[in-house]
Amino acid sequence: MKEKVHCNAPKQIFKNLYSFSFILFIFLLAFNSSFVNAQNGNANENATVYGGDITFVDGETYNSICVDDGEADYVEVLLENASGRVKQWIITDENGKILALPDNPSEFNFDDAEVGIRLIYHLSYNGIKPLVDPSGQDKFTKNINDIVGRFHLSEPIVVEKFLQPTAGVLEGGPFEFCVGDGEADHIPDGAITLSGNMGTNSAWVVTDDAGNILGLPPTPYDVNFDEAPAGTCLVWHLSYEDNVSFDGVTNASELMGCYALSNPMTVVRKHTEGGTISRTDGSVEPFAFTVGDGVADNIPADAITLVDNMGTNSQWVVTDDAGVILGLPPSPYDVNFDEAPAGTCLVWHLSFEDGLQGAEVGNNVANLVGCFSLSNSISVVRTTSSGRIALYPNPAKEKVNIDLSNFGSEDVSIRIFNLQNVQMFSRELNSRNNSRTPSTSVGVGEYQSGIYFVNVTDNISGKSYIKRLIVK
Repeated sequence: MKEKVHCNAPKQIFKNLYSFSFILFIFLLAFNSSFVNAQNGNANENATVYGGDITFVDGETYNSICVDDGEADYVEVLLENASGRVKQWIITDENGKILALPDNPSEFNFDDAEVGIRLIYHLSYNGIKPLVDPSGQDKFTKNINDIVGRFHLSEPIVVEKFLQPTAGVLEGGPFEFCVGDGEADHIPDGAITLSGNMGTNSAWVVTDDAGNILGLPPTPYDVNFDEAPAGTCLVWHLSYEDNVSFDGVTNASELMGCYALSNPMTVVRKHTEGGTISRTDGSVEPFAFTVGDGVADNIPADAITLVDNMGTNSQWVVTDDAGVILGLPPSPYDVNFDEAPAGTCLVWHLSFEDGLQGAEVGNNVANLVGCFSLSNSISVVRTTSSGRIALYPNPAKEKVNIDLSNFGSEDVSIRIFNLQNVQMFSRELNSRNNSRTPSTSVGVGEYQSGIYFVNVTDNISGKSYIKRLIVK
């Protein structure tokens, strides 16, 4: 039996042929696309795109630099985890305007640009056409916010640029103070002139001569240099920008950021100590001599010990009990007290700096001017060999009688001093008020036990006679 032939067979054959041709076209298209992608490394639209993680080499994402200082300013950047067919570095301002497309941000000199914020990005993308202009001719995107396509931008890292400040020039000084005397020592107002400074912030800095920061006063006139020990201070003016911090800074050389220090003003702090003098034998009694007998009366060599003195210059001083300078000997052992009348001398040690005024015989030590210090004093009591006065009882407990029967003058003064040369008693005896008597008594019951000196002075001749009194 013959098979029946359908009338639509040619149509079916054509339909089958069409389907085969379409499948072949798709295959060839796919093959051609794979071949093109294999030839074009930028054409894989399906590759993972990630701009990466960027930091500066110290791991931070912020850096600051000083511009217009004549020195090139480069930064070192680290990139990690970036993926994509095309990669590009981008530098913008804080508004996203593209300023540069360097091959490596470490090659970009930020000192060439203006002050302000600069942002560094890393761009990754896929495709054939560039998303930004690698030629730098502004043919493509001008702002980072206008980039389109399959891309990814890293988080930016920040470079903040500050203008290099100018510290200015200081004029005035040097200044010199005698410190440690309890009197405030300030640089006079207006004694320092500052000119030519420029910068956002300003500060005054006081350092020692090694640059160690001693203070950051509002002005140099607020510093009381008497509170510092002897030495040399330097006063500077500092101009600085907001990227400078004083936290943890102890020396001026440790300052970081954009700053400038002026020339320094020198402040010299001098300090003197007269020291402490005492009898080497440990006695607290004064030295005592009978004068007027023609026998030299000198303090024995090395009988006085001096400790804790300080100063450029040193001098021994002998005064009367009122502080009037009687002599300026090389040492206290050179003084012959037999050449002086009866009375009390005081021996001092004087430490001083150059420029001392008033250290002359006849002047009073209270009127010395300059940087100096006096030690404590040691008394030297000078008595005569005359028996014109007598004391009884001696030692005394409640009172002592002073016998003046052999004292010819009708006008006398009686004074009693302790070992510290403090006057304990005073009385005037004269014929004008009929108080002149052969003897007089003085109550000593309130006196502390110890040694005292009774000084009887002839008010007519000026001669004095001294007797030692012991109070029990």
